[in-house]
Amino acid sequence: LSDLCEVVHLYDCDYLLISGRPCRFPAVRAAILAKLPAPPDRIVSLHAYRVGDWYPFRSVGGRLTDPKTTAAVGAMVCALSEGQLYKFNLRSRELGMKSTARFIGVLEQTGRLKPENVLFANLELEDRKTRLPEATFDFYAPVFLGFRQLNVERWPASPLYRVTFAHPQDARSKALPLKVTLERSTDENVDLDFKVIAVADADGNQQPNGVVLLKLQTLKDEYGYWLDTGIFSISARAIEPTR
Repeated sequence: LSDLCEVVHLYDCDYLLISGRPCRFPAVRAAILAKLPAPPDRIVSLHAYRVGDWYPFRSVGGRLTDPKTTAAVGAMVCALSEGQLYKFNLRSRELGMKSTARFIGVLEQTGRLKPENVLFANLELEDRKTRLPEATFDFYAPVFLGFRQLNVERWPASPLYRVTFAHPQDARSKALPLKVTLERSTDENVDLDFKVIAVADADGNQQPNGVVLLKLQTLKDEYGYWLDTGIFSISARAIEPTR
């Protein structure tokens, strides 16, 4: 709850609606009010909230008895909102999921993304038309590039890409650290949002971009995540026929 309240506060929300079954518990409402993510008069609990006669799951007294029903009714309103409701219009077709990767950079071994390691800030990954400044980081060994949603150092970050040597022997033969420069890709037909555009060794000598590899990897497991790679392993064993 503390983290969620911090998100509401950082986004400077006008109102906070507390829905779902947990909002029926006084302790939950008290915990949220104690954090003051918004002014108290703008924190609205939907438990026992008064609704109109149109609401299908209202009580005899005209109140919400189960806050979970607001999800179903909200979906119904959203489906009927474009031209089918009296004096109400909502362009629901413009609503959609957006990436939460707002700050991308080099992750620490602890999984944190420190401010000095942020390469791209205030990103809108859906907008490929806007060209962003290039970003350069020092590369010694395989590392993860990750993201977090908020401009708060302690906020958890998630792995997104893994940067490795194309050939492991280069770790011994190249003058390290390598200076790897990334650029936001504007090509909507490619899978990766970023690409390596320059690599230089510690002596300033330019290296082929293929010296390092940038690949999608959202888990720290050596074999990655099957949703990233399209590959998953199945343990199979021969079954002896029954006699």
